[in-house]
Amino acid sequence: MEIHCLKIRLKPWPHPLSEGMVTPFDPLQDYYLDLTHLEKTTRTEVETMIDSFWRQWGRYERRGAALELFGLPGEADEGTIRARYRQLAKKHHPDTGGDPIEFRKVAEAAEILMKKY
Repeated sequence: MEIHCLKIRLKPWPHPLSEGMVTPFDPLQDYYLDLTHLEKTTRTEVETMIDSFWRQWGRYERRGAALELFGLPGEADEGTIRARYRQLAKKHHPDTGGDPIEFRKVAEAAEILMKKY
């Protein structure tokens, strides 16, 4: 992009292998461009990779649900999560007249959120 006080103009994107350009390392790209993986990867290894993906996806979904229960944004830090947990635990704890089912949901959500830290 060329920016001048009288005009702004888009220029063609330089080829990543141009002199002086740094290309970022992408292990996933390297894996798929190496055709020996196509020949050497077993069915069991592929199934393991797929299972790993779905486990990670499940953690991501559970984290979103836990943040929603806590009423917190995705970028909430550990201190904010702990403070909100204390508020909700106090509100829903059976010893203070709260609902045991809701308290369990809050405790499970806190466990999910604190695994990041």
